Order: sequence, then structure tokens, then C-alpha cells
Amino acid sequence: MSLRVRLVGVVVVLVAAALVLSGLLATSLLRSYLLAQVDRQLADFAASPALMDQLLSSNGSGSASPALPRSPPGTTAPQQPPLPSDFYVELTNDSGEVVSTVSDAFSTTTPDLTDAATSTTSPPEPFTVPAADGATGSWRALTQPIPGGSVTVARDLSDVGAITERLSALLLAIGVAVVAGSAVGAFALVGRSLRPLGEVEEAADAIVRETGGTATGITADLGTAEGVDALLDQAGRIDILVNNVGIFEPVEFSNISDEAWQTIFDVNVMSGVRLSRALIPGMVERGWGRIIFISSESGVQIPAEMVHYGVTKTAQLALSRGIAESVAGTGVTSNAVLPGPTRSDGVVDF
Repeated sequence: MSLRVRLVGVVVVLVAAALVLSGLLATSLLRSYLLAQVDRQLADFAASPALMDQLLSSNGSGSASPALPRSPPGTTAPQQPPLPSDFYVELTNDSGEVVSTVSDAFSTTTPDLTDAATSTTSPPEPFTVPAADGATGSWRALTQPIPGGSVTVARDLSDVGAITERLSALLLAIGVAVVAGSAVGAFALVGRSLRPLGEVEEAADAIVRETGGTATGITADLGTAEGVDALLDQAGRIDILVNNVGIFEPVEFSNISDEAWQTIFDVNVMSGVRLSRALIPGMVERGWGRIIFISSESGVQIPAEMVHYGVTKTAQLALSRGIAESVAGTGVTSNAVLPGPTRSDGVVDF
């Protein structure tokens, strides 16, 4: 294996490790933030006289009730702030008997508060308990001592878990896309001038060895509809598309032939058009997908010696934006990045 391939592999591994660590840190910080918001809600509701009025109004155990700090006689109870979704409130007396509960009508589980009384501290601190009856999931709860008993407010953490899981999945997908896109760009697995299949397979094997992931090498002329179809037939399901294929050639504007214009447009623009057009319906149906165009700073600063190249890079910006507008609200996004000169084989020859 060449030194260049080894260096690229090391860089890809480092990038992947950095993305994984960043994703873990971001997920942990987000979960901590969401739990802090839940704990603040629990504290507000546990101390709410309006909530106490609601608990007493639903209590039928008479004198067994704790002496709740409800609204004074002859006054109008303050309006209770809306309880969070998936909540559960439990009122107990000094004997540990549950005398009143309030729960979300749409909640399918309740928290296991068997050890809630022993979990109280002074001052009270929120704690996490599992769902009752062996159900999956967990609840965040706060037990507030009151004269004659206690009140426990709990909130289902399913939404917190779902949000953090989605963030983890998104960061992982982005990491995979960045690493795969970098590897494909660095090893030139697919291009206009088709490389021998053996060379492509060797490059794919190098990616696997250096990153520990998986890679499949496919030779296809993406400047043609037939080549795009061949790639799609072999690649299978694609959730993240990085339109990275591109060619360039320094030629004075007056010497650029119609054929040269058509060739560079077919490879740099129509490859992304055809691939995106084929993959978007499946992404929209699944509710998630990412399309990334590797454009160039030449798309906004057209190089005098490569006007046709600059035009295709500007076209990619318009194409990316148009796709983004067409899939808005579906969970599919389309973006373009504008890198500067990158040390690829083509740039070295240039």
C-alpha cells in the first residue's frame, strides 16, 4: 500500500473517531439539558396549589387525606399551568396509602413508585424510576413532603430518549457520510475515466482495513444515464448521497468546444440530477435522507481558465437549493459545500 493511501486512511480514522466522540458528548449534553427542564417542571407542579386542588377534587377518601396546602376558603384557585404530556401525580398519606392520582389520559404506562418514599431527600431531589408492570421506559419523579403525607409528580422520559436517540442516529449518519465521502473522493472509486475494477476493489479493501468499516467499489460512468442505473442497481438502499464526482480541464473560453461543454455538464451536473431524482422518492417515503453536493468556490468565483467548470459548480448550487425547496418538511435535506482546491490526483496533474 502506498504512503499516500496509508495517510488518507489514518486521516479518515481520526475524523471518524472525532465525530463519534463529538456525537457522544453532544448527546450527553442534550440529555442533561432536557432532564434539567423536566426537573424544573416537576418542581413547579409539585408546589402548585392548583394541582393540590385538582388532587383533592378527585379524592374520595375523606379524612384520610393529607392536609394539603390548597387554596384558602372563599378564594378562587389559581389557574393550574398545563401539565406536561405523559404525566402522573400521586398523593399519599402518612401511612403510605395512595389517596388520589391524576394521570394523562393518553399515557399507556405509569411509573413504579414503590420506593418513592425512601428516595426523598431534604430538600427533595428528582429521581428516575422504571415504568410499572414491567413495561419498557423510565420516568423522572419528584416527591414533595406535605403535612400529613406526600405528593409525587412523575413524567415519562420517552420523548427525552427519542430526541437523544435521533440526535445520535443523525450524528452517526453524518459521520458515516463524511468518512465515506472523504474516502470515495480520496481513492477515486468512481469517475469519468473508468479505473480498472481491480484498482477500485483494492481501494475499497484499503478503506475497510484502515477504518474497520465496510466499503464496496463500483465502476460506473456517472456521466451517462446507463452508468447511473448500473450504480444504483449495485448499491442498494441509499440514505445519504454525496454527489462528489467531477471533472475539470483548463481551457481558454474561446477554445471550449460544444462537446467539452456537454461532457463536463453531464458529469458534474447531470450525475447529481439523475442520482438525486432516483433516490428522493425512497428517502421521502422513509421520512429521512440527506443529499450533499460537493460544489466549489469556483461556483461563485468563476476561474477564467475554466469557465465551463465554474458554470457547472454554480449549477450545483442552484440544483441543491431547488431540491431543498421541493422536499421541505419531508425529513429530507439537500445542501452544497464549497471547498477550495483539494490535493486529488487531478489537482496534482493540473
